[in-house]
Amino acid sequence: MRHLAAPEQQFTITIEKSLPRQAVFMRVYESPETISGLGSKKHHANHLSCFEAQLGQATPTVALPDLLADKVEALDASVLQNKLRTDVGLYLEPTSTMENLALPVAYRRVDSPAQHFAKTCFEHFDQLSDALTSTLLAIVPQERSFHISGESPRVLWHKDHLELRVPLLNALTAHPNIRT
Repeated sequence: MRHLAAPEQQFTITIEKSLPRQAVFMRVYESPETISGLGSKKHHANHLSCFEAQLGQATPTVALPDLLADKVEALDASVLQNKLRTDVGLYLEPTSTMENLALPVAYRRVDSPAQHFAKTCFEHFDQLSDALTSTLLAIVPQERSFHISGESPRVLWHKDHLELRVPLLNALTAHPNIRT
């Protein structure tokens, strides 16, 4: 990993464990900065209006499959399509499920098991890069406790803030033969 300089703005990073949940996503081959309407539940639920009752209090979210690789420059920068994937969707409440519903073709259902994640709250989407840098700088020294899983980080839009979630693996369960 290249050297990451700490951003000027300070962020609070916590490690939490989520409940099992579902999300529905539609893959868009654009970078998130070029997609208008991100954070709007109406935009994230495009083509899902017939499921309004099942969506309930769903939270607008994006999964960013290329965010970590881009931050650590792990991919060849000349391959542009690797940086143009954004999964736009909704993070469902723990009591909601879309398991028995046929989704429109463009959408896919994602079951998220209970898992640890690093949580970083921020105010504006243009702070995402700094929020991720702060998160990585906080997590990497804790490698005896948690490892970054490599799953796509997600951004959730709450009423008063955005939340970056970086999925983690518990180091003890990921490598049971290693003692700390």
